[in-house]
Amino acid sequence: MIEDEAEHQITCVEDYLNFLQQFDAYRNQGKLFYRAQLASFQTVIPSIAHGKYSKLYEVKRLEKSNLVSGTDRFYNIAYGQHQGVPTRFLDFTVDPLVALFFAVSPTVREDSVIFIFIKPSLRREDLHIDLLTKLAFWGSTDFSSFVKSFNEQLSEPLSEHNALTLATKPVFVDRHSIVDAGNLRMCAQSGTFAICSNVIEDGRIKEISGIESTESFLTIAIPFEYKAKLRRELSDRNYTPDKMFADDRSREFPRFEKAKGSLQSISKIVDSNINRKGLYSKYGAHIALNGLFTVGEITEYARRFAYSRAEDRVWLWFARDRVNALQHRNNLVLTADIMKKSFPSLDLLADESFLYHDGYVPISNY
Repeated sequence: MIEDEAEHQITCVEDYLNFLQQFDAYRNQGKLFYRAQLASFQTVIPSIAHGKYSKLYEVKRLEKSNLVSGTDRFYNIAYGQHQGVPTRFLDFTVDPLVALFFAVSPTVREDSVIFIFIKPSLRREDLHIDLLTKLAFWGSTDFSSFVKSFNEQLSEPLSEHNALTLATKPVFVDRHSIVDAGNLRMCAQSGTFAICSNVIEDGRIKEISGIESTESFLTIAIPFEYKAKLRRELSDRNYTPDKMFADDRSREFPRFEKAKGSLQSISKIVDSNINRKGLYSKYGAHIALNGLFTVGEITEYARRFAYSRAEDRVWLWFARDRVNALQHRNNLVLTADIMKKSFPSLDLLADESFLYHDGYVPISNY
């Protein structure tokens, strides 16, 4: 479950990579996995578990997608997963910038979250992976009959107790053990999977389990306001739609959906003051945003706001309304400092400079 406060928040690629350096030892051991989601999705569960799950429904979806006829069911499910078929597989990547790419790609005006899992992985041919893959295609809820069928392929049959242990425990797949050179998209995205398990009670196969409740993980918040900026920084590093979707070179970053209201109409000046020193005057205000806007949209609004004022210099602090803050301790979005006239003797900042801060500025009565 995503907590009210994510462990960390990033607004630029360099800070993101610097933060992740502390996990280099796990990365070198192949134990670091990343997954991006919109923040509104509160659990890490596979697509087959969205809504009401049943074992029969899972098998029917696989059959309807003509995936059962293949000889290797792991790759059948993997293919279906990338074609939009609901499966028990969860997409992960071992490349943090790929995860960030997908965090900033959605068009909706919403925050995203990157989950970082620190877990060992198993090779594609491991018995545990084979069992969970075959369990996906099993059409009955009777677990004992599944174990009996599964054991027919083994020289040393599993006890029902050991099979139960594997069937109720999710597993991460070692990316380097997935041999699928024809899947250009998966190769470009440094992709792999976590395979989710089932809840089994009284010998009956029940719902799919998510993985966040049983695995070690942390979350990184990606504020919507900085997604456009992060897209540009990723493009500078060649993390583009062309690269991520190697089988479709016509892709571009989609435009964000239109804001539901103007920034002016859904913002509120919480407090303000005017300072005057001789001919020089300065205006400052804290502005609460009751909606999500990109940094570019906010800075443009700040410029128009400043030039509607008579003062020579305007300082504006934009922060989210607490109701919409993913991180309550850090709800400052942007500080804008607009210098409308030059006062060199006062050692002021350059004309129309914008300062970006990632810190909390208290706002009275807020």
